[in-house]
Amino acid sequence: MYLDLNIERVRPIDFSSHTIFVEGKIRGVWSEVSLGKESIAPKVSFASARLGKMKPTEDLMANLVIDGLLQDDFYSYEPLLLQQKRGKTGKYWVAEYAFSGNYSFTPKLLDYPVDSQVIKINIYHELLPSYRLKLAPIKKSLVDFGAQRSVSNYRVSAFDSSAPFFRSPFSDALRNMVVDGKSDPFRSSAESLHRLENQYFSNEIGPFSVASWTLTLRRQLSTTWLRFVFPVSLLLVSLVVASYIPKEHVEVRLAIPPTVLLSLVFLQQGALSDVPDLGQPMLLDYYYLLAYVATLAAFVEFIVASHYLDDQRQAIPLIFTRVSRVGTMFVAAFGAPLIWVLGFVSSRLSGF
Repeated sequence: MYLDLNIERVRPIDFSSHTIFVEGKIRGVWSEVSLGKESIAPKVSFASARLGKMKPTEDLMANLVIDGLLQDDFYSYEPLLLQQKRGKTGKYWVAEYAFSGNYSFTPKLLDYPVDSQVIKINIYHELLPSYRLKLAPIKKSLVDFGAQRSVSNYRVSAFDSSAPFFRSPFSDALRNMVVDGKSDPFRSSAESLHRLENQYFSNEIGPFSVASWTLTLRRQLSTTWLRFVFPVSLLLVSLVVASYIPKEHVEVRLAIPPTVLLSLVFLQQGALSDVPDLGQPMLLDYYYLLAYVATLAAFVEFIVASHYLDDQRQAIPLIFTRVSRVGTMFVAAFGAPLIWVLGFVSSRLSGF
């Protein structure tokens, strides 16, 4: 069966529940020879009786399962079209279903706020195993993406189909089971085959053929810069500007670094309010840590400069002031790119 997946609408990601609302249509085409006639399930089993009643004339798409689509109040999978047509090779059937609901996936937020979210949509048949029905996804590209290209702070950067694969729902005991050969490698004892049969058909009817598509969402650079980088850079630049305030106004100079420090704390809390607690620092946390260090260094510089206010030896505070200005401007201009480049290199070296 050939499947074509069209996504028509995508809503913003709900990081608290690890879901994203997806709405679209699935089209399927199959013929008389698409459905395998022989079943390898034991004749006396329930699986064999159930599979024996499946015919190509039935709506084979009625039992498709979108793996990860939660069956909650927003779930919907409704038929739109079922037609029988005749071609050069015989009869074939065309069906179309509309689906919508919250799709569950595991977001990757360690690179937040320059993260990319990869959503894999897998579809398989609930009843027919791979030896009775194979699913083949139609090749897709970003040009075929029918929904909006912008999803909140993300943009759709890729939408393509993957090669079909088999999904085996059996117990792990099958991996360690070895069929004992007797006279040659192609012959096995009846006892070992019986054990293999019991394991293979104990709970499920066989491995399922899975059609897969991948939707990639990448956070927009403009949003990242305006919401996360620009406010922090502006605060750090204000520290550099404050260092030019005459030393006679000691109270004014010493009041600016604590104000900037508190502003950074509130900015960080607001930036992390949309994402769940991961239990480990993200790239944004390291960026704010660098900003905290630059702010504390500027605070120390202001204190040192005020201490040497009446001292004729101006070399020490002057050097300290210049170093503090250069360091703060470097963090304001290149702090975020430096942190994200190091994070990218670290993730590639660690294999994530």
